[in-house]
Amino acid sequence: MAASPGDRSVQVAAKLLQLGISHSGVIELLQFPLDEVERQLEWLPFRTARRPGAFLINAVRNKYSPPKEIYYAKDQIETHGINDSVD
Repeated sequence: MAASPGDRSVQVAAKLLQLGISHSGVIELLQFPLDEVERQLEWLPFRTARRPGAFLINAVRNKYSPPKEIYYAKDQIETHGINDSVD
């Protein structure tokens, strides 16, 4: 059973609060497409943000492109045939 959009919003909100984003910041971010917010959350560990919450807010507002490490990881997988499968 797939999560409803409301459930998904709650999960995203919880992640944002864990980053220390204020309630008003969470409400603002939830006005953006959830896909964009989730994408920026996924990329956050690859960024060198001193203030992750503030960085994430700006990343969502301005639709920051993926960090270069994302491209590097994909290239490594394609070049070396690295995969997550376990035999």
